Amino acid sequence: MKSSFKLAIIGILAAGVCAMTVETARAWSIQISGSVRQPVIMTHDDLANMQTVRVRLNEMTMKKEYAGSFVYRGVPLKSVLELAAIEKEETDFPKQVDMAVIVRGAGGSRAVLSWGEVMYRNAGDIVLALSAEPVIPMKKCSDCHKSAADYRKWWDPLHKKVDLPRLVVTGDFYTERSIEGVTSIEIVDPRPKMPVRKMGGAQSPSFTIGDGKAGKGPIADLASFDRMEVSAKQVGDGKGFHGLHEFEGVSLASMFKKLGIRPALDSVIIASAPDGYRSLISAGELLLSPSGRNIIVADSLGGKPIDKLGKFVIAVPDDLSADRWVRAVEKIEIVSFPEKASLSVIGVGCGDTSLITLEAISAM
Repeated sequence: MKSSFKLAIIGILAAGVCAMTVETARAWSIQISGSVRQPVIMTHDDLANMQTVRVRLNEMTMKKEYAGSFVYRGVPLKSVLELAAIEKEETDFPKQVDMAVIVRGAGGSRAVLSWGEVMYRNAGDIVLALSAEPVIPMKKCSDCHKSAADYRKWWDPLHKKVDLPRLVVTGDFYTERSIEGVTSIEIVDPRPKMPVRKMGGAQSPSFTIGDGKAGKGPIADLASFDRMEVSAKQVGDGKGFHGLHEFEGVSLASMFKKLGIRPALDSVIIASAPDGYRSLISAGELLLSPSGRNIIVADSLGGKPIDKLGKFVIAVPDDLSADRWVRAVEKIEIVSFPEKASLSVIGVGCGDTSLITLEAISAM
C-alpha cells in the first residue's frame, strides 16, 4: 500500500498443532461499514441471490494502455448500499449528498465514489461484478494484422485473469476506479461537524478553492476562464420537477486545470454555501467520466446573471436528482482520505478451517 499497511496475526488457540489450508483463503466476502445502521458482511452467495445486471466495459488506463473488453454480470452498487441502510451520525446537515463511498480492493487498491454518482444515476452504471467474460472478436486477428506481434497487445488482455468481485464503473472513460478483488466498502461523512447557519436566502459574492493547505481566490468573476453552456432538468426528490434551466459558466474540471489544481483520483470535492448546504463530487467522476465535464460553476441562468440563488451555482446536470446543486457557492474544498494503519488479530479456534469466519477471511 502507498501510505498504510495491514498486519494480520493468525492465532492458533488450541493445545494441538492445527493448520489452515490455502483453499480456504480463496473464499471472499465484502464488509460494508462506516455510516450505516449496522455493518454488513456479504458473501458471493448473498450477492448472487440479488438481482443482477450485465454491463460491458472496454478497458483503457490513463496511460492509454488497452486492458481488454469484458462483459460483467454483477449487482448494482446502489442496491448494496440501499441494503446496508446508510445512516449519518449526529449532524446539523441530514442530507446524504455530502457523503463518500470508499471501495477497497486487492493489493491496497481503492476507489472513491460520491454518494450522488451512485444513488442519482441508473443502477447499472456502477456494479459489483461476480463474473467476467471477454468479448472475443468474431474475425481472426490475422485478417487485420500482418504479424502476431501487431495484435498480441490487443489479444492478450482478453485472456487475463480478473480478480473478482470487481467494482465496474461503466461511466468512466479510463478504468482506474474499476478495481479488482473488492474486500470492503466504507461509507464516510467527510465533514460531519461543518457548521450550518440558518439564513433567509444565502448570498455569496465570491468563492475560494482549497485543500486545507493552500487555496485559490477569492474568485469574484469567471472572466478569465473558458465559458460553456449546459441544459439541466431540475428534479428534486422532495419537490419534484422545477423546470429546464439553461446555465452558463465554467466547467469545474477546466477551472481546476486552468488554476493548476490536480486533485488525486481518490479524493473528493465538497462545495458549500454560507448556510451550510453542501454536496460532494468525487475527483474520479469529475476527471474520468465524460459527464464530469458538464459539472458547471454557473454565473448565468437563462441568459441573465444569477442573483436570487447567490452569485454562483454549482449544477450537476447528469444527476437524476438536483439535490447536489449548490446555490450561493462560498467554498470549494478538496478532501483526501489518508489510510490509517490497522492491526487485525484473527483467532481460528482449534484451527479447523470450517471455524474461520468470513470476516477473518476478509481481513486477511
